[in-house]
Amino acid sequence: MFRWLHALRFWLDCARWQAFGQSLLPAVLALVLVWGEDGFSLSAGILAVLGVLLVHTSTNLLDDYFDYRCESVQVRQAMVDGGMRARSHKCHYILSGATTLGRLLAAALVFGGLAVVIGLYLVWLRGVGIAAIAAAGAFCCYFYSAPPIRLSFHYLGEAAVGVVFGPILMSGVSLAACGRVSAPVLFFSIPIGILVTNIVYTHAILDFEPDRRAGKNTLAVFFGSPKRAFWLMFAMVIAAYVIPAAAVAGGRLSPKMLLMLLTLPMACGLIRSVRRFVRAPNETVRRRFWMGPMEYWPQICQAGIDWYMVRWYLSRNLLTFYCVLIAAAAIWDRAAR
Repeated sequence: MFRWLHALRFWLDCARWQAFGQSLLPAVLALVLVWGEDGFSLSAGILAVLGVLLVHTSTNLLDDYFDYRCESVQVRQAMVDGGMRARSHKCHYILSGATTLGRLLAAALVFGGLAVVIGLYLVWLRGVGIAAIAAAGAFCCYFYSAPPIRLSFHYLGEAAVGVVFGPILMSGVSLAACGRVSAPVLFFSIPIGILVTNIVYTHAILDFEPDRRAGKNTLAVFFGSPKRAFWLMFAMVIAAYVIPAAAVAGGRLSPKMLLMLLTLPMACGLIRSVRRFVRAPNETVRRRFWMGPMEYWPQICQAGIDWYMVRWYLSRNLLTFYCVLIAAAAIWDRAAR
């Protein structure tokens, strides 16, 4: 048993479990938003959330598998060895010999297979609508980095992430939990999808030059320079606040939902930090208490990727607190009725 637990921990580390919040939080938020509605099933909702985590694990492992096969990882490592400041932690477990490419593929298929089993049960329970949502999500997740489509290499990776982790994921959990897609879930899936996209897009701005040289055409690369790419990031973060605020002003959402505005200082901090990077990429950046939790920070600093991870963590933590506050507002609003 301990051997299986050790293997599970190993593959979760390889799959970058620190990123699981971008799927877990929207899934749990969707569950909170439909809690208590007619036909609500907590067990089905929990199964859907577990399925989401399994898909996310499989997707991250497949992303590493296909990036390694096309030698994108090796090209990036060569840049780092040549003195370029670039993120170089990806696929470290293959580069170090801790596992093989074949085992990586097998692990990705196992996690994906378990998600399929859960999905089939939910289709039996709730109908073919689950199958349609799952198929759309699976297409985007697999072809995010898999040939011949390779969305992340053709300017479409960020959009795919936003659609999958926003509308597709949250609609799927809502349908699994109560048999229909709730209107609040559909509405909030848009700003949530934007903030998840922002995590990947912030990553793309920080990795602009290495991605461009490796032939990975991210949305940031499309804009031609980090300075121009920054303004889309700015617009996305602002939109995540303007959309709910406008809905509250129009009477479509409870004023309690404005609780999410408490994260606005963190959002401003992220915008300021990325702007500083664009202006002075080599400037030292410090971790601050208000940025939230940052796992393995001493190891990150030792590896020399703190300049990258501090901003990635900040964008992830922004999504985390945003989701938590919306969930708290929904519970508060339900209790006040």
